[in-house]
Amino acid sequence: MALSILLIGAGGTIGTPLVQEFIRQKLSFSRIAILASDASKKAKFTEAEAAGIEVIVGSYLDVSSYKGFDTVISLVGNTLLKLQPAMIDQAIAAGVTQFYPSEYGSDLAQKQFFTHRYFRSKLETRAHLARRARENPNFKYTLFMNGERSRQLPRPLASCNGGPGLAN
Repeated sequence: MALSILLIGAGGTIGTPLVQEFIRQKLSFSRIAILASDASKKAKFTEAEAAGIEVIVGSYLDVSSYKGFDTVISLVGNTLLKLQPAMIDQAIAAGVTQFYPSEYGSDLAQKQFFTHRYFRSKLETRAHLARRARENPNFKYTLFMNGERSRQLPRPLASCNGGPGLAN
């Protein structure tokens, strides 16, 4: 059975190219949707919608936003990281079985990160995911640890003289 995917925070640096790849691969999935928090954010995804990606207006904290999806991929930025544990709870309540938290960056298992405020929400999300997976055996999660500078890679390379695609 093909997976159904819900993308949250899909309009950013990582989300934009990911949405483009989902458009290219859409026949591999039963359903692909983007969750937009309001109508003004929905307007940001008109091209994706025209290409067959569903855009849902709803709350990150409402169980109904997650109903009908197997997998949630969170791409939220720093201001929403602290909401991920509540998003996870709503996703589990809706029947989601796989959650990818917004983790794209450093390996947070390194002790030097434990005291930095920037990483606190990510560490709390990891602990929450582990606890909820123990409580719900059918629920799984995946952490991406691809290095802190990797979030810049989806952008075209630019040279010192501003030309695209040239790495000096």
